[in-house]
Amino acid sequence: MKTLPEERKQLLYDDETERRLHLGSIKMLSARAGLSVDTVERLYEIVLSKLKSEAKIRDFLPILVSRRVRYLLDKRELTRNESPTRYQGKSV
Repeated sequence: MKTLPEERKQLLYDDETERRLHLGSIKMLSARAGLSVDTVERLYEIVLSKLKSEAKIRDFLPILVSRRVRYLLDKRELTRNESPTRYQGKSV
């Protein structure tokens, strides 16, 4: 998974308070998914970068980004647990 360059990462957060707010969401998602904080942080910051660039109101970004990251992590887990033999014999 690619990471954001350090200078871009610094521009991602307006101040330390905002960074801590998002870090709380990252830690919660990390615990929920059973993944390292670093792994979740990379995904979270990619999603945050995309949504923040399009956002007109930024108050709800932690909620929206968390939902999107949770969806992506859940989708990843479902794909990983899906057995290739599950669909044998079924026409698609």
